[in-house]
Amino acid sequence: MKRKGAVCTIIAKNYLAHARCLMDSLAQFHPELARFVILADTVDGCFDPAREAFEVLTSEQLEIPNSKWFHFKYTKLELCTALKPYVIDHLFSAHDLDYVLYLDPDILICGELTPVLERLEVESLVLTPHVTEPLDGPMRPSELDILRAGTYNCGFVGVRRCEEALAFVEWWKRRLYDYCVVDLPRGLFLDQRWIDLAPSFISRVGVIRDPSFNVAYWNLSQREISFSNGRFLVNGRPLGFYHFSGFDPERIESLTQHQPGFRLSEHPALERLAEEYRGLLFAHGHDQCRSWPYAYGRFDNGIEIPEAGRSLHQESPGSPEAVSNPFSDQGFREFVRVWNEPIQIDGGARPYLTRLAYKVYRTKADLQAAMPDVFNVGHRQFLAWLMSRDKGEPTLPDVFLAPLKEGREEPHPRSSPAGAAEVMPLALGIAAGTARLALPRLALDIYAKRPDLQAFFPDFLGRDSIKYLVWLLSFGRRDYLKSPAFSATLRRLWADVLQSLPSPWLRMRYRVVLGVARMAAAAGPLLGRAVRTRLCQRILGATARPPAASVVPDRSAPTEV
Repeated sequence: MKRKGAVCTIIAKNYLAHARCLMDSLAQFHPELARFVILADTVDGCFDPAREAFEVLTSEQLEIPNSKWFHFKYTKLELCTALKPYVIDHLFSAHDLDYVLYLDPDILICGELTPVLERLEVESLVLTPHVTEPLDGPMRPSELDILRAGTYNCGFVGVRRCEEALAFVEWWKRRLYDYCVVDLPRGLFLDQRWIDLAPSFISRVGVIRDPSFNVAYWNLSQREISFSNGRFLVNGRPLGFYHFSGFDPERIESLTQHQPGFRLSEHPALERLAEEYRGLLFAHGHDQCRSWPYAYGRFDNGIEIPEAGRSLHQESPGSPEAVSNPFSDQGFREFVRVWNEPIQIDGGARPYLTRLAYKVYRTKADLQAAMPDVFNVGHRQFLAWLMSRDKGEPTLPDVFLAPLKEGREEPHPRSSPAGAAEVMPLALGIAAGTARLALPRLALDIYAKRPDLQAFFPDFLGRDSIKYLVWLLSFGRRDYLKSPAFSATLRRLWADVLQSLPSPWLRMRYRVVLGVARMAAAAGPLLGRAVRTRLCQRILGATARPPAASVVPDRSAPTEV
């Protein structure tokens, strides 16, 4: 008896033309498969679902706990990805299906999927790896990029209805409920790092290494596209499907936004395929669909939701309990309160930065590189960038810029005519010189890789630099002072700091602070997390969650994969 299967994809409505292309190409080669498009959006009268050549479901029809908050806390990309296991589970529950294939909407089926379907006769889960051969040379994405993004590309996932696969889907749902994010410092990249665990949990995982399937820019160095006798080939074999990840039909010459140096004109067969796909997109209404607004991109009052702020409610844990609908007027007022709160910096006059503004800064590596000292000399430059209307990036709504315009203060001086005699207070009555510390490269690298340190010492090159040095010499000692050269450099730096202080009394107080921090760090394994956290806070005088506790989220720009 022939097994019954379905193919699904997930889109916001501005990607409807992509879904139409995918489903039409699927129907050409596999008309027997049921076709579902899940809308992580609302229709809003933009199109008639009944007239589409596939069944349309909305994400609000899925059984998701606290659904409003689920739709609010994720960006559009994250939401479409996080819905994946919920969709697969729903299709198995609502329809008599033997297997479900998920395909990204920017995929074009170019041949039969029979080898994939045959694997689903015996395998519980079927995946395609990003690459099937080692990557040599200075190419991007590199093997390191792929390690960060995940071994398997989840633009394609096949699931057979069986006990172990259904159990995996349930586990996958629980993980993606909160952790389907682009957060490279924590080792998270949407759903792909989670799917890396599948071979550990499922006895029958089929890894498709056939170069015909899931061809994309990340494996083009291993797969040669050609055209012969009216069809496209990969390494001489019929092309199964091509994944147009990052493809912009308005800028076809570069093939993908993730590889701006790639020149499509140097690859005639691939150029022909891209031209055909571009034509199909516009034939299926791309020119109209691309401008349709995203329903979950604004509050109910019409004000745009800043993408960088969607996860900031985690810093205000009571918000989901206090506000049932984050999109409502009540939700808007709550987020204005949370996002517009000032970042607290110990001691002295400080430049005014809100939580939301600082979150924008922390999610942009280019800004951090250009303005590393955003609480002092880089403050004015950052505000100018943030308020610029022509920087080519989304601008924060005026309600979130207003506090920055009203609360701007002059940066705290690094030095003054008083020289080393001018100090600013730290915790426990300790004082530190305002001179900028020349931290060694390894100390900078440690900071860059630790979002918890970034939250704990936001101005680590300025006002927090001496506290960061104390942390390195105490709480960070076990993990980072194993190199004799690095240890010696930090000890010399510490000696210079003490020597620069204006009185023996201050030098003695600083030695006491370091000694107490070292004792607390050494006692850490014997103490509970809460006690250890309070000790770190009291000693180093910070109001943020200290690095002695758990790591805090910090989303960074995604890799090319």
